[in-house]
Amino acid sequence: MAAYVIRVGCHSAQGVRPNNEDSYVDDPERQLFLVADGMGGQERGEQASGMAATIIPRVIQDRLAAHDEAGEAVRRALAEANQAIVDAGRDQPLGRRMGTTAVLAVQQQDQVYVAGLGDSRA
Repeated sequence: MAAYVIRVGCHSAQGVRPNNEDSYVDDPERQLFLVADGMGGQERGEQASGMAATIIPRVIQDRLAAHDEAGEAVRRALAEANQAIVDAGRDQPLGRRMGTTAVLAVQQQDQVYVAGLGDSRA
């Protein structure tokens, strides 16, 4: 099988909003890459995307260290991040709860696992 090289570049365009609601993780050492795009129609999108960028890599690494299968580690990481964001947004008015999309890739041995929530694409 031919060897491949992962090249990663990062750039965030703020757009028309007064604050940037994007977060990303570029971790070639752990072979984990994530983009979280805070939902601008919601309040505190930057907080939600920051939480996703903190929680998801940590949970994936913890689960892989516990010898979970990579796909299960990704699923649990997304579920834990989602629950934490929902819990953190409970004090916001109905219809204005904070949110983010997330798309990630994690390589384990000779496979790359890709997952996403929302309309961000890999």
